[in-house]
Amino acid sequence: MNKIVFLFLSLVLTVLLACNSSKKIVSATSKKTAVSAKDSVEYYEEIVDARQGDFSKALKGSWEIITMSRQQKAPIEKLQNVEINFTDSTVSGKAPCNRYTGSYTTKGTGIKFGNIASTMMYCDNKMNEEDAFFMLLRTRISAFTVNGDTLYLRDGASNIVFEAKKK
Repeated sequence: MNKIVFLFLSLVLTVLLACNSSKKIVSATSKKTAVSAKDSVEYYEEIVDARQGDFSKALKGSWEIITMSRQQKAPIEKLQNVEINFTDSTVSGKAPCNRYTGSYTTKGTGIKFGNIASTMMYCDNKMNEEDAFFMLLRTRISAFTVNGDTLYLRDGASNIVFEAKKK
């Protein structure tokens, strides 16, 4: 019986001594917290205030759209005489047949086109291409990437829908 009591007290004493380590918390004057332990391990926790970058400056200017992809695995269509021009909040240009103007907003590399108005000229061989152009511009485009003098307008899955070259 004495052995059991002795073993129990030894175990309780060992647990109490192990729980009383020499950890200390030190506060810095900034928003950093340092925690030190016996084994010289230090780690820092810092609160970071982050915001998305504004990439709209790279977007501004005149671009010639050279390719269009209607669907992810569809063949890429070459376009001629198709332009897109970006100013502060306005987009304008020339579609395969008609001229257009509208609004757009950006957030980071995301882009959303607002109301787009166009002229109503009829072109026999370009109407199918024209309808696809406006439908893709209004509904599928959600992001952009500028790489040097090339602009990529992308859909939600990051597929390239339009490729354009800086004019």
